[in-house]
Amino acid sequence: MKKSLLTLLAAAAMGVVAAGASNAQLFRFTYLGDTDFTTAGISTTGGGYTASFTPGAPEDVSPVPFSNLTLGLVGVSNTGGTTTEAFNYNSGSPATTASALVHFEAQQVPSGIVGDPTGGQLVDFIVEGTLSGTEDIATSTALITDFVLRDRTNGLALSSVFVVNGNNYVGGNTSINGIPVFIGVRRTIPLSVPGGNTSSYEGVLTAPLQVVPEPGTYAMLAGSGFGILLLLKRRRA
Repeated sequence: MKKSLLTLLAAAAMGVVAAGASNAQLFRFTYLGDTDFTTAGISTTGGGYTASFTPGAPEDVSPVPFSNLTLGLVGVSNTGGTTTEAFNYNSGSPATTASALVHFEAQQVPSGIVGDPTGGQLVDFIVEGTLSGTEDIATSTALITDFVLRDRTNGLALSSVFVVNGNNYVGGNTSINGIPVFIGVRRTIPLSVPGGNTSSYEGVLTAPLQVVPEPGTYAMLAGSGFGILLLLKRRRA
């Protein structure tokens, strides 16, 4: 049964890539700076260290076969810390624009020309999650964990966890200006020590994932320029 399921998935995946390649689309992503994570940062419980998000530049990307999204960068600064302190932040769910970790908008570029300022209706997304772990001058266990990518325009809470190129993402199927896509953000993002290297907040955009319903099992697949990646999960009885 497992072998036949994998065969079915691989065949379906090839169909997704072939169909998508003949109908390429272009979408513009704009990353906004109106969350508290951007304007004020998120501080440890003692206030000695602060993590801040810097939105990335707008980018035009295609879901066929696969595109990385660069939402922005996260850095940690020392705001008076001398000992180990803990991050204990939760955006809540549903989050507000202010409490969300990231806020961005997406729209189709009808002409398919990179840089064309003409775009479709904006689709509004926020990322919900936590910032936990500890920080001190020399070491860091601080970690962002995303648990929902919320499409507020279409009223969807996208929370499926999937794997692309060895990285975990959270997201799901939705549509941008009526065009079906799959969009996700990195599930976890480790942060550096204060003043260290910034961490990249990343996402992915591809053709819609195909779900193969089978009792006790669900399977998802994503087409990418590097081949077909499968994720199987057995539900416990």
